[in-house]
Amino acid sequence: EGFNLSQARFAPSASVVSITWEGTAPEGEITTTTLRPTANVTPAAPGRMLTRAEVTGPETLSNAPATIQLRVDPAELDTQGIETEAVRIYRFSDGEWTVLSTRVVEDSDDEIRVQTVAPSLAVFAVSAVGEPEAAINVAPQTPTAGEEITFDASGTTTPYGDVVGYEWTINGESFTGETVTTTIDDPGDVTVEVVVENDAGLTATATESIQVTAPPTETTTPTAS
Repeated sequence: EGFNLSQARFAPSASVVSITWEGTAPEGEITTTTLRPTANVTPAAPGRMLTRAEVTGPETLSNAPATIQLRVDPAELDTQGIETEAVRIYRFSDGEWTVLSTRVVEDSDDEIRVQTVAPSLAVFAVSAVGEPEAAINVAPQTPTAGEEITFDASGTTTPYGDVVGYEWTINGESFTGETVTTTIDDPGDVTVEVVVENDAGLTATATESIQVTAPPTETTTPTAS
């Protein structure tokens, strides 16, 4: 009262704590359905999905911007070794997940609550995300000019979710893929770089310098006449 806000609050068992609109919201019924992270209802959100909820209502409410507050079980974060700072809210719309600006409004042993402002009602998920760590392995480690060289980034890791992209720059040329096989024709020092990206859109870069040696020179031994 006095703040010109309208709010819907939900049962403690629901993933959604509350939805708040500015001004007087039109009358209507808001429904929240908590979906198991493994439920095959929408594609999994980026990172490690912790909870997911579908929020529906009449059109006059569904398309209005609102402040959404969701809860996460702190025991689940503790079990998986997830820091609260890694938690993000995602919104599923038009066939894809979009990360929303996320604020932690409560962080206690009993409950973790996160909040965002969404453009409309939709399916929301809370996920843990983190930066990947890129790695490069080269075989052979000291190649000769013209020899096939394999550049492997399969040692790349990400704390949550999956690595989905590998962009290489090898001796000034561009390649994609977890593993690249190519040749370098000229001896000398060569710089190799890979930029990896995980499903949360976070990236990391690894750089390696290798020395390409000249192939052995063929020699002929004269025979006595």
